[in-house]
Amino acid sequence: MRYYTSDWHFFHKHIIRYCNRPFTSEKQMRNKIIDNYNKTVGKSDSCFIIGDVAMLGTSQWEHLKGIIQKLNGTKHLIFGNHDEFKWQRYVDIGFTTVHSALWLEDGGLNLVVAHDPSVYCTLDPDTVLLCGHVHTLFKSLPDQKVVNVGVDQWDFFPINIDQIRKELNI
Repeated sequence: MRYYTSDWHFFHKHIIRYCNRPFTSEKQMRNKIIDNYNKTVGKSDSCFIIGDVAMLGTSQWEHLKGIIQKLNGTKHLIFGNHDEFKWQRYVDIGFTTVHSALWLEDGGLNLVVAHDPSVYCTLDPDTVLLCGHVHTLFKSLPDQKVVNVGVDQWDFFPINIDQIRKELNI
């Protein structure tokens, strides 16, 4: 099974306040996201992390590597605006692929996965856009076939194609 998630913002202590996340510390938030991920994504599954994995400097790099390597499944990164290192560095810590955007099919739906939903203006009307970046601005825009897969909208869990279909009523 494939899963989708976004906007973890590991090591970003202010994101709790900015997005009104229900945590008292960045560590508590990080542990909840990791726990929810591993409860959902199995070892033979794939997950597309659609940007903003972490806001970190080089001092946290090894810590992030340890986290990514403990996550279940095959992990694919779609760059977000806070994913600042070169693609090879993300591969070195455990992502199988790294993209700026990605077109794929899942469960009979044509998908574009891109961090920033402003890419939508160029999409085919039969394509579903999975995005992040907007945090609490919206969960979905069903008429435009856009779903925000960010953790702020999905109780800090990754989601699958069945949840996407249900959200869009398709």
